[in-house]
Amino acid sequence: MVDEDTNKELGYFSLNITTPYDLSVNIDENYQDKKLANELLKIFYIIVTRRYVGADVNGNNMYVFENGITLRDSDMLAIDTDASANSRGKSFWDHIGMKPNRHYD
Repeated sequence: MVDEDTNKELGYFSLNITTPYDLSVNIDENYQDKKLANELLKIFYIIVTRRYVGADVNGNNMYVFENGITLRDSDMLAIDTDASANSRGKSFWDHIGMKPNRHYD
């Protein structure tokens, strides 16, 4: 995500393309509290859903990327760290209702 006036990077997301898939969202500290993480997640959703190719034999929707990666509705996206927790209030992941990973401590 880039500021159109200054061409400064405000934030980005990345997805580790090996399982377990790991989604990272980063917003420049100077631009937090502006709902930019929400916008990045909306963009991520749009990017994924535009790659819909149908359902697998189990009925899971499949999304195929140019690099050969296929995501399914049943895939889990891991979030390693929530660095947004601070004195201004609850973290972003708490805000959107994320739960602790049941596979890790």
